[in-house]
Amino acid sequence: MGRQINFFIHPDDAGEFDKLLKSFGDVVFLPYYHYDNKVATIKDTIVRDALKEGSRVYLVRPQDLKVIKLTHIEKFGYWLVDDNSTG
Repeated sequence: MGRQINFFIHPDDAGEFDKLLKSFGDVVFLPYYHYDNKVATIKDTIVRDALKEGSRVYLVRPQDLKVIKLTHIEKFGYWLVDDNSTG
């Protein structure tokens, strides 16, 4: 997986930040939680329900979607992006 940058953003700034990210061209957003073993996408980076969606959003180039792997967290019944994978 590529490089990661972790940061926190105030909810008041989330909309403008989302617009900024989209202005750079093609980007796909992935949610933190996946509820089956399929990589899902979301329309933006705005977290509306942190309990259901998680508070993390992944930005991925469309051409890299095919190499994204998920790892199952059996105890909680969801999958997470395998961000430790070297693939």
